[in-house]
Amino acid sequence: MIVFHEHSSATMPQKIVAVFGIGLIGTAVCSSISSSSSYNASTLPFNWGNPARAEADAETIFGFISNTLTPLYKEELAVSQIAFVWCAGKGGFDASEKEVQDELVSFEIVLRLVGRILAQHSACRASFHLVSSAGGLFEDQRLVGNTSEPKPLRYYGHLKLQQEQILLNSSSSLIKRIYRPTSVYGYIGSGARMGLIPLLISNGLKNRVSTIFGGLSTLRDYVLADNIGGFIQANLFNAADSQEAATCFLASGKPSSIFEIKLGVEKVIGKKIYVKFHTSSEMENTADITIESSALQSDWTPIDIYSGIRLIKERIISESYVGIK
Repeated sequence: MIVFHEHSSATMPQKIVAVFGIGLIGTAVCSSISSSSSYNASTLPFNWGNPARAEADAETIFGFISNTLTPLYKEELAVSQIAFVWCAGKGGFDASEKEVQDELVSFEIVLRLVGRILAQHSACRASFHLVSSAGGLFEDQRLVGNTSEPKPLRYYGHLKLQQEQILLNSSSSLIKRIYRPTSVYGYIGSGARMGLIPLLISNGLKNRVSTIFGGLSTLRDYVLADNIGGFIQANLFNAADSQEAATCFLASGKPSSIFEIKLGVEKVIGKKIYVKFHTSSEMENTADITIESSALQSDWTPIDIYSGIRLIKERIISESYVGIK
């Protein structure tokens, strides 16, 4: 995990951001924070697979954040603010029961850590930003809106619903923000897990066949990770006085079929690409998931899918040129 922190002054509040989970969305959040502010960044360990180790790591994180928070001895000093961002989800959409149980344990450890910090620094304004999953909660549902009822079909979806409920039932003094992104795409390097769009681009550029766990007509609402990272970063402290929990969808409101994505990638890279479909029931992922555009916030402005595909292509090509393996 990464802690971003800055110094305070008598007129400007000290701000700290603790990001748990540095995957696709977590990296985008950290990049947006780094590019838009003058925070210092510190990387601290947090063990996701060993609860005892995670508890010890949480103790270290608690000490670091407590020591970093400016003591509010002077009455004129502006109140410190701290935002916790949960972007973890190592197992992904097809996570096993054990994987989601391990993540839930880690989530609860972090929430206890947050509670301890709130108790010790009661004057500090604290918020918790949970990255949930529209796909996990509303799989096989179309035109999902703000009044739609989550009906998870997988362990991963049940996990996200549990996390949302646990957060909502946590300390009343904690500001709560829940984000429900749809099918997130992006590229953070060849060593990371690749989703549909970067996989089609990468294999297409290398004249390789891509294996797809789905169907050409499967409808999904694709959103660039950069847009999510920028939106979360912009909302870390802008509603610090509101104690009412807020939940929002992060979607395009314009779903695309896998066939349309394939054509879009071919247009951007200027080559025909080839795919084969995996029929294993264990990896079946053909259900449509679409979000009603009226459910989206007015200040959420994602880029269109073709601009996103071009951006991912540029990153993949740039990585090859500089020799990153």
